[in-house]
Amino acid sequence: MYTSQLFSTNLLDNIKVEAIIDSDTKKWGRGFFGFSIQPHSVLRNLGGTVLISSYDSQEETSKFLSKNYPNIKQIKLYDKVVGYNKGIKE
Repeated sequence: MYTSQLFSTNLLDNIKVEAIIDSDTKKWGRGFFGFSIQPHSVLRNLGGTVLISSYDSQEETSKFLSKNYPNIKQIKLYDKVVGYNKGIKE
């Protein structure tokens, strides 16, 4: 489920969302469900918990966060990610 689906299906209604973060520099500053898309550097000021909602780059994102922001708790949206050319990653 992508981030837009989480918002449009009201699954985040009782969750305090502080920021939408994306590594794609072309998206930074664009509006998204009332938020401005930000770079990961804002995590230095936010802390807390990150919900990783990218299916294709969930594991890569998790490793990046663990290395660069070790004090941030991570929630992975997907239990297992199946790469079409790579098999299953856990």
